[in-house]
Amino acid sequence: MFLCSAGIVLQCQRNHKYIIVVLDKQYGKIDCVVHSFSLSIGSVIEYTLQQRGEIFLLRDIRVIYTPLELGRRGNLLFLHHCIEVILYYAPMEIRIEEAFLLFNYLYYAIDYRMITIKFKKFFVLKLLTVLGVIPEVEQIRFIAIQKLSRVDILYFTDNIYNDAQEKQLDKWLWCCIAQNPYIEKFKTVHFLENRLI
Repeated sequence: MFLCSAGIVLQCQRNHKYIIVVLDKQYGKIDCVVHSFSLSIGSVIEYTLQQRGEIFLLRDIRVIYTPLELGRRGNLLFLHHCIEVILYYAPMEIRIEEAFLLFNYLYYAIDYRMITIKFKKFFVLKLLTVLGVIPEVEQIRFIAIQKLSRVDILYFTDNIYNDAQEKQLDKWLWCCIAQNPYIEKFKTVHFLENRLI
C-alpha cells in the first residue's frame, strides 16, 4: 500500500548511501530507503511511502522547503541542534505530531529576524518536552520550567521569563542533553556550552 506523506530529513547515512532518517508526519522518526541522494538535512519533503516489513521506501520525492533563510540568519547551529534532539531522543516509529508541528512553526510561521536567544532556548524546551524528556536530577525539576513548558509557542515573547528563570532553563537544558546516552554523537553540544541558544 502506498501513502502520500510529508517529512523532515533528519539524517543522511554516510555508510549507506540510499538510507535516510525522516521525521514523518504520520509515522514519526523512520529509516527510509530512497532511490536518489540529493536531499539536505532539515529539508521538508513530500513523498509516496510504502512499508515493507520494517523498511520504508520513499518514492516520488519532492522537496517542499529547504530552510536556507534560517541558516543565512545565523541560526544554522540552532537548527542542527533541534534536528539532533529529534534524532537522538525521538523513538522509532512512534507518532510525535507535536514535534513535526513545532518544526512547521519554525519553518513557516516565524519571522527569522525575531529568533532571539530566549526564543531558541524556549523552542528547545518545547521540543524536549513534547518528546517526554525530563532530567533525572531531582533538583533540576524547577516549577518555572514546568510552567514555561505549558506555554503555547504562539504566545512566546522575550519577556516570558526573567534572568533567574533563564539560568534555571540553561541548567535544565544542559541536564537533558548531558543525560542522553548518545551525547558523544551530538555534534552541536557546543550550542549549549557557548550559551548561543
